[in-house]
Amino acid sequence: MMTKRFKPCSSWASNPKELLMQDSSPLKTCISALDEVFDGGCRNEMIVVAGMPGFGKTDLAINLAIAFLLQNRPVFYLSVELSREQILRRSLCTLANRIDVSIEANEKSILQLFETTPSNKLLNDAYKLISSKYIIIDESFNQGEPIPPHTVEEIKYSLQKWQAEQESTPCLVVDYIQQLYLGDYQGTTTTALDRVSKELAKIAHIEHTPVVVLSSLSKTDEIRGSSQIEHDADKLIIIKPLDGVTREEMLSSDIRSVKLMIKKNRTGKAGIAIEAIYHPDQHLFI
Repeated sequence: MMTKRFKPCSSWASNPKELLMQDSSPLKTCISALDEVFDGGCRNEMIVVAGMPGFGKTDLAINLAIAFLLQNRPVFYLSVELSREQILRRSLCTLANRIDVSIEANEKSILQLFETTPSNKLLNDAYKLISSKYIIIDESFNQGEPIPPHTVEEIKYSLQKWQAEQESTPCLVVDYIQQLYLGDYQGTTTTALDRVSKELAKIAHIEHTPVVVLSSLSKTDEIRGSSQIEHDADKLIIIKPLDGVTREEMLSSDIRSVKLMIKKNRTGKAGIAIEAIYHPDQHLFI
């Protein structure tokens, strides 16, 4: 007799069309070169974004989150470094610039843009569209006491609860994986990180939603803490300076041409680099 784990295809997909439709509509990243390499965008997979400090990992994750929201998908954004107010301010800049790149919104001008410019109705309507579906979780304090570290179990429960109540599965952004925990697990840091990585990949595949995971990177371009993260990733993007440009030269530039190395891509080309323009002041990748 088969156990519950071993089920025929007919028990969960009544026909091939039903199965194929589960993964046929990728979510666009709104970065054209990335969408082309990803065969249309992000599917139900774990997308790992890695890079050295200051290279734009968080802003790239925010760009993906805003792109998903504008396609009417809810997003859970878990931040363990920036506050939810900081994430929201950056997100509003990205949103405004994504709607109209000519306005060049930044954190100093964003309030005035939402209040006084001819685009204010469009921007406020766009914010209303996304605000009820954008759930930002940070390291907030509860009545003066810090909340416990975030766990994979907490995230999975929250996603499933939202799905049951709202009948839509949120995309997930984890900023970043090395600061996520697994319940009361008492093993080594590396083993714990291995298990966290596996669980995040399972969320993407079982809950049928993109999971964007940020990771710190060593000076030798290796994922910090666990090789399992790269193994579990369906897509791995490494943000790097262009060839011949030093880290210091890149970080000193107001507008940065960066190289997005597609080190792994299970649904398309890998081992290639695409060029993107990063505006750190506007929190925008194009």
